[in-house]
Amino acid sequence: MSYLRGLFRLWLVASVLWVAFVGWLYTSELVAAFQSNPVVTESRCTTPSDPKHFLRLHELEACDALLKPKQTMLPGIASAAFLPPLLVLVVGGMLRLALRGFKG
Repeated sequence: MSYLRGLFRLWLVASVLWVAFVGWLYTSELVAAFQSNPVVTESRCTTPSDPKHFLRLHELEACDALLKPKQTMLPGIASAAFLPPLLVLVVGGMLRLALRGFKG
């Protein structure tokens, strides 16, 4: 019975280390996700009055990137941090049930 507590403690320590490692690995993305977006005070994304000066396609894409909210990698980072430890916990619980013969 004590080996089950030992394995749970080992899982707990490994999970904390895993989440810390993922946080360290994606530090720059996490900082960028929690910083506020700068306010654009001057934009070249307006249509010029002269019909001869149309914006090129890449300029329009750059304007769209400025005006749309920035998409972050935060959901992917969270799933990479928390899903593997949860998967290990579920597999460990299933192995425990299988090895005990479903006796509880």
